[in-house]
Amino acid sequence: PRSLDLGLGAALEEMGDELYQRPNIKFAMQLHVTAEVHYPPQIENHIFRIVQQACENAFRHAHAQLIKVTGTLAPDHVELVVEDDGVGFHLGKPLDMASLLAHKHFGLVHMMERAEHIKAELSLESAPGRGTRVRLHWSKTSLAAEQPPGASKA
Repeated sequence: PRSLDLGLGAALEEMGDELYQRPNIKFAMQLHVTAEVHYPPQIENHIFRIVQQACENAFRHAHAQLIKVTGTLAPDHVELVVEDDGVGFHLGKPLDMASLLAHKHFGLVHMMERAEHIKAELSLESAPGRGTRVRLHWSKTSLAAEQPPGASKA
């Protein structure tokens, strides 16, 4: 979205405004932004798309009545949680892409691929009748760890 030009926080707020206006669902967002932060564009795009997909899954598939997005956008890390009170589903352990694909959870697979691409941690908790919780953690240290020696870590 164009609002990503203004930063991840602005893009998430705009997404929240759109979700808030949907009928038959309550949406709440509480972001703690420690400073006006901007991350590399690729990082912001992937994080935004993961949160967007989690919200869409809750709306379309979980039949949630409440979706909450909470978290922190700090200069050195991002911590976001998307929770819903929807129908939930059985998660196999360990969670793997083959199992998700077999059960046609394509949106979750895309979220996991995006998280892996930016070296973010993505965890899912769900159970039938108990909703779903998606937690995303990304830090600059994980990004810096993948750079070759001598590369700029700015």
